[in-house]
Amino acid sequence: MGLTGVRFTYSLAEQGKLPPIEFETDFPAKVIVGYFTCNSDKYAQPPRAETNQLVAERNMVDTQIWNAIKIDGLPSVNIHLIDYPAGKHKLELFDNGLFLFLGVVVKDISIKTRSEGF
Repeated sequence: MGLTGVRFTYSLAEQGKLPPIEFETDFPAKVIVGYFTCNSDKYAQPPRAETNQLVAERNMVDTQIWNAIKIDGLPSVNIHLIDYPAGKHKLELFDNGLFLFLGVVVKDISIKTRSEGF
């Protein structure tokens, strides 16, 4: 089982016009989302449990891996995980701007909280 990314255009993300990402799993899962480490309107910001009920319900961690991905010309990327039960789901975007939807993995996978230190 590997990761499957979903490609979308920046202009749609910037305008907040991306359709929901729909997925289905036969198992409890974690959705892996990457947020760029920049507080600019160009980049989506991770939601907070205090202000987003879905985040609290889905046990989304603040940051699981700091500086996990580096893409030339862009800020580094922090990884966040969102829990989902088995079934059909619709991931609604949390904010306008660029982010990474990196895929879905089995919920029981162990992902150690850490910093990769770019």
